[in-house]
Amino acid sequence: MDTPLARKLINLVPKNYNVVFVSPKNYSWPVDMLIADDKVGYFLRKGKWGVTTIVIESPEVSAAMKSMFDIAFENAKTKGGRYLTDE
Repeated sequence: MDTPLARKLINLVPKNYNVVFVSPKNYSWPVDMLIADDKVGYFLRKGKWGVTTIVIESPEVSAAMKSMFDIAFENAKTKGGRYLTDE
């Protein structure tokens, strides 16, 4: 979802990025994900202000998540998600 927290996460990565914001009706989970190099970060929103962060540093997990993200990313674009890129 396009939220202030999501925008802050995007700005944490000074590299090229590709983002698709999807409608809450298509993505209602309170979890955002960031994949960078060999790290995968999960940001779980709890209530109005609570956030839990999990970071996994593993080349294998990162590669697997990048592959799954690529598939989901293409699917999200076809469902009318708003596409944002700095490339």
